[in-house]
Parts: sequence; structure tokens; C-alpha cells
Amino acid sequence: MASGLSPGEAVGAAAGVDFHGAIAITVAHELMHRTTVVERRLAVVLMLSCAYPHFSIEHVQGQHKRVGMPADRGRGG
Repeated sequence: MASGLSPGEAVGAAAGVDFHGAIAITVAHELMHRTTVVERRLAVVLMLSCAYPHFSIEHVQGQHKRVGMPADRGRGG
């Protein structure tokens, strides 16, 4: 491979990144709903590690205010 990784190493690296993202986003989601500033800032740092820091703002300030309404982009329909 051009990156210098074997196919097995490339698969392992991709799985590791995916696993980190899944865990970090789950933990950050819980932290962004907490009341202390430290926990909310930690949520932003975790989301930053997934290249998605703006989710903390959109999720709490946007989706929770529009939940279940037509303007809620997170709803299924």
C-alpha cells in the first residue's frame, strides 16, 4: 500500500479510529447534558477528537429545542 501499511494494519487502524469515534461520541453526548462547565467542556474536547465539535452546540441548542417538530433535522421522517 502507498501508506506503508499492510492491508491488515490498514484494517486495524480503521477499526481503531471507528471504535474511538463510537466511544467518544457516546460519552460526549452524556457529558454535554451535564450541568457543570467542566463536563460540558470535556464533551467539546471529546467531540473535537472526532472532528465534530459543533455537535455539542447543535444538539443541545438546536435539536432539543425543536425535538419532534418539523424543523427537527434529527427526527426520522
